[in-house]
Amino acid sequence: QLYRSEFAEDLTSHAKHLVSRRQLPEKILFALLDYCWAKRTTIPNYPTLSDIVTNAFRSFENGAMAGWTKISNEEVQRPLLNLVESTKQTKIFASLRKIDQDDSWRAMLNNANLLEIVRDLYLASEESLNSLNLTPEGVKHFSEQATKKDLAQLKRQKDKNKLSLFLAAFAQDQFYQRQGAMLDAFKKIIRNAINTAKKTD
Repeated sequence: QLYRSEFAEDLTSHAKHLVSRRQLPEKILFALLDYCWAKRTTIPNYPTLSDIVTNAFRSFENGAMAGWTKISNEEVQRPLLNLVESTKQTKIFASLRKIDQDDSWRAMLNNANLLEIVRDLYLASEESLNSLNLTPEGVKHFSEQATKKDLAQLKRQKDKNKLSLFLAAFAQDQFYQRQGAMLDAFKKIIRNAINTAKKTD
């Protein structure tokens, strides 16, 4: 069948879904081709497909941003923004951006302290962030906006609503990552203890 406006809406909806799943633009483009093929519909030209993908990304980010601006407030945003704007907090932020994989007790104690800090940030913004109904991949998308930029770039971000959204997603992402890292470290210690005990038997 021919590519018509009704199918264009269907294709756009499919693109938005793929964006929310954190697919790369190139993969989304090929996925749209497969979608057209599966629906036995004439494939639109490249500029049309490219516009659909671009608009899907823009719609996803603008929608999340609008929701965050509406639902969050100074009480939610201020602790997050302090990670970037407060001199003391920026040192903590620098430590949070990288998880120490060392399983020594000193490293684990430090990781436990950082987990406590990020847990408090996550819980303070959890309700606002969850109201956006982001997929885990969507949270990761915004979290990476805080990790891929250096501190100077983040400080230059004039839109504080946008910056606080990045940092809220970062806090949630870090909370779950650090929980997993702590669990892995404990498992390694227990495994090593068991192996050592077996050797001494």
